[in-house]
Amino acid sequence: MLPASTQQNAINAFVENVLLNSNFYGLALDILTHDNRTLVTAIPYPTTDKYNVQGYGSARSVDEFRNQVIAFNGMIQPISQSSSISDALLYVTTSLPAGGVKSSLIIVGNSAAMIDNIAPILTNQLRSDFDIYTVGVGSGAVDLSPLSSGTGFSFTGDTQQVADQIGLKMASSSPSVYCPPPVTTVRPTVGPCQCTGRWVYNGDLAIAFENIKTNGSQSVANFLSNTLLKNPDSYGLTNDVNGNQPSQLTLIPYPDSNTYPTYPYGWIRSVNDIGNYIDAISPLPLATPDPRISDALTFISAQPTTLNSKVVLLVGSNGTNVNAAMDSANQLKNAGYLVITVAQTTAASVFQPLASGSQFALHIGDGNDDAVAAQIASMLLDYSFTCFDDGSSTPSPTTRCPGTQGTTQPGFSTTTSLSPSTSSSSPFNGKIATVFELNAVQPEIQNIIHFVRNNLYNSTNYDFATVSEAINIPYAFTDNYNSNILQYGIAKSLIDLQSNVDTLYINAFSMRDATISDGLVWLINNYPYGINTIIIVVGYHDDENPATTTFILETLRAQGYKVITVAAGVGHGDLSGIADKPEWYFQVNDSNGQTIADAISEVLCSLQFL
Repeated sequence: MLPASTQQNAINAFVENVLLNSNFYGLALDILTHDNRTLVTAIPYPTTDKYNVQGYGSARSVDEFRNQVIAFNGMIQPISQSSSISDALLYVTTSLPAGGVKSSLIIVGNSAAMIDNIAPILTNQLRSDFDIYTVGVGSGAVDLSPLSSGTGFSFTGDTQQVADQIGLKMASSSPSVYCPPPVTTVRPTVGPCQCTGRWVYNGDLAIAFENIKTNGSQSVANFLSNTLLKNPDSYGLTNDVNGNQPSQLTLIPYPDSNTYPTYPYGWIRSVNDIGNYIDAISPLPLATPDPRISDALTFISAQPTTLNSKVVLLVGSNGTNVNAAMDSANQLKNAGYLVITVAQTTAASVFQPLASGSQFALHIGDGNDDAVAAQIASMLLDYSFTCFDDGSSTPSPTTRCPGTQGTTQPGFSTTTSLSPSTSSSSPFNGKIATVFELNAVQPEIQNIIHFVRNNLYNSTNYDFATVSEAINIPYAFTDNYNSNILQYGIAKSLIDLQSNVDTLYINAFSMRDATISDGLVWLINNYPYGINTIIIVVGYHDDENPATTTFILETLRAQGYKVITVAAGVGHGDLSGIADKPEWYFQVNDSNGQTIADAISEVLCSLQFL
């Protein structure tokens, strides 16, 4: 999916109208088994992580799949020098694994420029779980066969015959009897980013709520029973025309969550189900009046989820146990959950440490309950949405195009012990790649700028005029900094490196994004071999795509790179999992920047690169 590509129309026409236009797939719910036979999703490349890929099974008909592709075309992302097909392959590897199910990956493309040196490595790894089909479409299409699963898996052309060959091969490799739903009345045709019915939240939603028989808890119960789903249009609690239920809700009371009757995601199928459940458990005796929030969060963490998007909505009144729940909340956020907190009567800030950011910490109890319920629905829709058509609604006038998913910023607090720094007998002989978080809008980024500019390289253990080399690599949107990222050996002094930091900051983007892998992907594309090279990751916020970071780091380490991490600023996130070893994770506060920098220089010199 390339902007201003002369071949994009040919690719779109094939993917939208031809590829799945056959009887070899069962996208809708089987009317006998109530299972989906074929779970499909559209994955654009390059810059795949900037699109809202909906996940397996998100398209339950050819029309829904077509609308996904049309919507992506409505917001084609700009490309950079390192944009490639590997963006999609990495996304599949980290976010859409096969999970033990028979799986296929169809790659459709035209441009040779999109095939980078990482692509063959990634497809080789994916072949253990996926049959990989490739289709070259359009004038002068590149030969994609090296990325396929071999003979019989690579095609050229945009005809129905090509599509049928692919469908037949898939159906033959994993056959299944499929009974499609009866044909229903054709719904109105809609344009890009529009819906034949209404837009609803598409994902799992665990509602954890306080139940300790106090006035505050009763107000929580009233909000959930009477207000949360007062306007249910943003939720798809029942089945659509294809038999799918997009909004999968469940209720988890606390404390002592495991003593209550609980049900899997999706059992809430009407507005009244919440009130009926709360009424049913209200007579049950309490084991403890202590509002242990962690009971619910730990319980949720152990429950199997059903959909790609996962949200916890925590509604409580008594915040005395917030600190004790931090670990369980962070565990959920690290597992990919978005956490929204709602404080009844008490200030939103009381429960905010558990939320996925201040914007997800809400407050009710001052006559604003209806507005907060609407705000929650809006947050969920922004996080993950799908078109819900039950066969009776009219087309929604609202347009929604895929965007980036919500992000989490769990907070951790750890300590690092430092020994007094001494100067090495000889300067560090090797390369330093400093991958640091940068944007022009968040004040906490100043902690990073100050450390990298004024402390990190300010050591007698470096000699940039001779044997020590360093480059500064900002993230996210790394590719867009272009020539402002220097090559090794260009900076011959501390002043040169400081000047480069200033230049990068002047050109920093006004978008908040803490995706560390953007910087790491740039590094492996430009300097694939890391012998005698140390990566120093410096950030404030938690990584927004830790799975991709982990995957890229495995490749970098295999090429000889070593990794140190620095979390800079009061209230920083946790970057310890990125470092090669625990003692290579450092934390910078308002006063110890130079001490930390000196300690890092000692680590580098101790490696004794030759």
